[in-house]
Amino acid sequence: MAPTYGVIFDMDGVLVDSYDAHLKCWQRLAEEIDQPLTQREFELYFGRTAREMIRELWGQDSLTDEEITKLEARKESFYHEMLEEEFPEMPGAKTLIENLQKEGFKIAVGSSGPPENVNIIIEQMSLAPFLNGAINGNMVEKGKPDPAIFLKAAEAMQIDPSHCLVIEDAPPGIEAAHAAGMTCIGIASTGRTVEELQAAEEVITQLSQTSPDRIATIISSRLSSKNAS
Repeated sequence: MAPTYGVIFDMDGVLVDSYDAHLKCWQRLAEEIDQPLTQREFELYFGRTAREMIRELWGQDSLTDEEITKLEARKESFYHEMLEEEFPEMPGAKTLIENLQKEGFKIAVGSSGPPENVNIIIEQMSLAPFLNGAINGNMVEKGKPDPAIFLKAAEAMQIDPSHCLVIEDAPPGIEAAHAAGMTCIGIASTGRTVEELQAAEEVITQLSQTSPDRIATIISSRLSSKNAS
């Protein structure tokens, strides 16, 4: 009997092409509180939890936990407004998920985003029937590059981490996947370059460039290499 593999999808930049929306929301928040934020600073921290971004960008010594929570809620309210205006579903995401399920893969979402964002994406894309797990940033103490999000996703799928592959758009996510003992496909979506994702086992520019067969090959090759060593 063929082994069961699991695929974990990051959300922002993988299921939804949300780079521009998040950048505009963070810039709006920065302007509102009169704090600096360059696009490069945003790129460095994008993919981590909002709380971590706020603390790293502006509040290491000056903001209380309560103030950070309020800023986080404010930023997310901006993001929800933008999703209502235009939902940026990533081309090929739903098709890949459908094909993975047909081929017997377990599927999960593993995102640093808050539960409200994860739930909105799952609802808008009608993903619930396909998922064996959905992990958000509130379910772990540390966001990526800590591997906790992906390890929880593997646990939800009841799949050994070594039998899982993560699809990610950010270097911290790739680092988290490898720290969890998983393989990774990097997708150079909006705001990312192929070069900065080279730590992944494979880098693509659109989801239609991979498939269940290709994902199974990447996982099995990694397992064979580990067994040989």
